[in-house]
Amino acid sequence: MNIDDQSLEDSSKLLKDNDINFWVCHGTLLGIVRENRILPWDSDIDLAVWGHENNKEEITNIFESNGYKQELFFADPDSLHFYGKGKNVDINFYKKTGNIAVWEGAIPLKGLLNRIVIEVAHILHMRDISTVKLPVNYIKKYLYILFSRLVLLLKIFMSKKLKRKIHQNAIKRINYIGYSYPFDLLVFKDIDYKGIALKIPFNSEKCLELTYGKNWKIPNKKYIWHKDAHNLTKA
Repeated sequence: MNIDDQSLEDSSKLLKDNDINFWVCHGTLLGIVRENRILPWDSDIDLAVWGHENNKEEITNIFESNGYKQELFFADPDSLHFYGKGKNVDINFYKKTGNIAVWEGAIPLKGLLNRIVIEVAHILHMRDISTVKLPVNYIKKYLYILFSRLVLLLKIFMSKKLKRKIHQNAIKRINYIGYSYPFDLLVFKDIDYKGIALKIPFNSEKCLELTYGKNWKIPNKKYIWHKDAHNLTKA
């Protein structure tokens, strides 16, 4: 079993062992249905849960107590991101809105100033630098550590009012966007994927067509979810 499949098995076992209802979604579903593998160019394992059934803190505790680290982002409403053991793992929280099931992510608006303000707000919500996944590139990692430590130092002298203003300003520089599906499509079936018992939507091909378009069977390594998805919804 390769490291990608091992990551899928480990993360799904954690959820099963704690009686958390979940299903395979997004790029992981695409890889399994189309190619019977985890797409090697996909950066994470995508699993989904119902937001009204689950508590983020509980799932965070489960993963962190089993050796994962959480990648924190102060304005990401519907996802938990974990790393540190094989492939990264995203737990995506879906909510029902009328007859639609929706998941939303947070995407910074374009521009250097937007990214700086958002990153400052992000760091102000950290306990310390260890709570963020650092860049792989050595120079970028070193610069980020310096930048983070400077912000954390300045944090000591910031008033609550200033921190609140930075947070509010950063929120305005974020675009909330995500996937939407007809609620009745999210009915699930059990499958066996290389010895791993998983749940996927009963009509997975329709779900994939809604997200990736009619050409979903053709690999697209340059796919950017918040630009290319066909079922995007905005808050």
